[in-house]
Amino acid sequence: MLGLTMVCLSAISLALAEIFDTLMVNGDMYKKSSNASWFVSSVFGSVLGISATILAWTLTQNIEQTAQFSLTLANDGLETFIPFLLIIAGISASITLRCYFQCFASETTSTLVGMAIAATPLLVFGGSSIFNREILEVQNYISLIVAVAGLILFEYISNDSREKANRRLALIGVVLFGALYVVILDETIPYIEEEYGIDSVLASMTALPYYWFGFASGFLAILHKEVREFVKNILTKRKYLLTILAIEVVGMSFYFFELIGIGELDVTFLSIVIGSHVIIVWIFDLYMRLKVRRIMKEGLKTFSIKYFTGLQTNDFVHYVTSGKTVLIQFISILLVIIGLVLWPSIH
Repeated sequence: MLGLTMVCLSAISLALAEIFDTLMVNGDMYKKSSNASWFVSSVFGSVLGISATILAWTLTQNIEQTAQFSLTLANDGLETFIPFLLIIAGISASITLRCYFQCFASETTSTLVGMAIAATPLLVFGGSSIFNREILEVQNYISLIVAVAGLILFEYISNDSREKANRRLALIGVVLFGALYVVILDETIPYIEEEYGIDSVLASMTALPYYWFGFASGFLAILHKEVREFVKNILTKRKYLLTILAIEVVGMSFYFFELIGIGELDVTFLSIVIGSHVIIVWIFDLYMRLKVRRIMKEGLKTFSIKYFTGLQTNDFVHYVTSGKTVLIQFISILLVIIGLVLWPSIH
C-alpha cells in the first residue's frame, strides 16, 4: 500500500510539473530557453532532493543507520559498482529532464510530452525482463499491449505538420533515458536491500544521495552563455524566484516518490501508474484549447495565466485541435486506463 501511495503521489507531482513547466518555458520566466530550464531544475532538484532525503531519514528515525549504510555503500563501491550505477541513474534522469524541456521549447503540448513519458513501460518491461530473466503471465503482456497501444494512438493523432526533427529526437530521448534510469534503479535497490538485510524503503533512502549527485549533472548547462545570462537576469526578477522554487519542489517530489515506490512495486506496473498522470495533463490541454481559441478570436498576441506572464499566442496555437482529435485522444487515454487495470499486480 505504501508503494502504491508513493507512486500515485509521484504521478500527481509529474502532472503538475508538466503543466507548470509548459507555462514557464514559454513565458517570461525562461523565454523558450530549454538549457536555462534544465539548469534550474537540475540544481534546485538535487538540492531539494538531498534536503528531502535528510528530512525523510530524520522522520523515520533512521538517520544514523541510513547514513551509515550510505557510507558503507561508498566503501564497497569499487567491488559492487552500485554507487556508480546510482550516479549514472541520476545522470540519466537529468538527461531525460533536458529532453523534456526541449520538447516544451519546440511547440509540443503537455499531453504529448506526458504520453512520451507514459511510453516508458515498454522499455522498462523489456529491460527488467532481460536483467531478471522473468517469465510473466499472459495477462501482463495483454495489459502492456493495450496500454502502449493507447499511448501510440494518442501520439499519432496528436502529431501535426508543425512537428520538428528536434522535437522528435527530444521525445525519443524522454522515452529512452527515462526507461534507462528506472531500470538501473530497479536493479540496484533490491541489491542494496538484500546485501544489507534492510527493507525496500530504507534501501531506497540509502541510494538517494548518489542518485541526487548524478541528477545535479545538469549544472553543466552553466557552460552555455544563455544560461549564464539567465542567472544574472533572474536575480533581478525576484518575483519569479518564489514561483520557481514552488514548482521545483513539485518536480523534485516526482523523483523522490518514484524512487521510494521502485523499491515497493513491480517496476513495469509502477511505470504504467505514473504514465496515467497524462489524464490530468490532458484536462489541462482541453482548458488551453478553449483559452487559446478565445484569445485568437480576440486577436491578442500575448496572454497570462495567474503567475505565468508573457505567453505568446503563436506558441500555443498547436493546442487548438478538432473535436475528432479530442475524441480519439479520450479513447486513447481509456485504453491506457484499461491496460493499467488489467495489470495482475494491481489486484
